Amino acid sequence: MTFSVIAFANVERFFIGKIEVSRQDFMDVDSTLIRAKEAWSSDDTCIYSITPDIYAQIDSLTQPGRIIVTRKSEAEIALIDSLMNAYRSESSKLNAGDILPEFTLIKYISEGNDTLSGSSLKGKVLLLNFWATWCGPCIEELKPAGLPSIASQFSNDERFVFLPVSVNHSRDEIERFFNTPVGKELQWLKYKTAWDKNGEFADILSKGGIPLTLLIDSEGIIRLNESGAFLSETDLTRLKNEITKLLK
Repeated sequence: MTFSVIAFANVERFFIGKIEVSRQDFMDVDSTLIRAKEAWSSDDTCIYSITPDIYAQIDSLTQPGRIIVTRKSEAEIALIDSLMNAYRSESSKLNAGDILPEFTLIKYISEGNDTLSGSSLKGKVLLLNFWATWCGPCIEELKPAGLPSIASQFSNDERFVFLPVSVNHSRDEIERFFNTPVGKELQWLKYKTAWDKNGEFADILSKGGIPLTLLIDSEGIIRLNESGAFLSETDLTRLKNEITKLLK
């Protein structure tokens, strides 16, 4: 997804892709996760496009109308990665070793049964992934190179279940997402996802922050509970290894 900002003299306009958003929505994007690719200007218009390329920081608060994109060194990138990895579980309410509470989720597309419960998945190794249509890292994580690349390696094992869970959306909002260009690229998700309509289940598990990923063993014990996207090869390999251990 492309992030950009257009500034006209003292007027600021913020965009995520082609969608105009408020300053707050734009600034709420975690600056440590933004990677800058290009910046260019024309007369009194300044446009910054942000794509997954290099880590960067955005600052439009020190001077109204001024946007600074600062490229980070390899050493700074390594430090950010290490800090993020160290605190991935900081927001957890339930930790590794805790029992996953019983839950009932609505299936977005029903096949004769409208709900999915924890008891119905008893005895399975369960990979739960909470996502939202407005969450860029969530969408990136659910593209083929992300979590699906790991889940597909265990698709022939009936003991394993990959369950994406949409958080805090109405049915109409989810449907509109699947009719967008990005949503059309993720049509498999439409038939796979469950629905935590009010975010009540996610709230039991975490203090906040999505994407949220949990790995639960066949006894219903939480083995991993982390916020933040699994996008790097290191994190995806780590997750794959954890799943493999639980299926031995």
